[in-house]
Amino acid sequence: MSAVEKTVTLGSGRKLSVREITPSRMLKLLAVEDAASTPGWVRYALSICSVTAIDDVPVPFPETADEIEQLADRIGNEGVIAMSKVVWDEKDEQAKN
Repeated sequence: MSAVEKTVTLGSGRKLSVREITPSRMLKLLAVEDAASTPGWVRYALSICSVTAIDDVPVPFPETADEIEQLADRIGNEGVIAMSKVVWDEKDEQAKN
């Protein structure tokens, strides 16, 4: 994923803006209690934390597990699935090159 912000429109009509997490924000994410011990949690949280706006309203970067969970609930299942595709499909494609 590039540093350029992208907007994804969900089937429900909601818009999610997403941008690649910077190295400093990745370190903040990894510093969340117990996060680094579970690779699946980190991968899931990375997709969630890549969201920068919901319906054009900026979203602050979550810094605690509770904030990540709250953002996940705001995004919803449809949004998490869409963000996972945007974040991980591009990362997988970059890894091939």
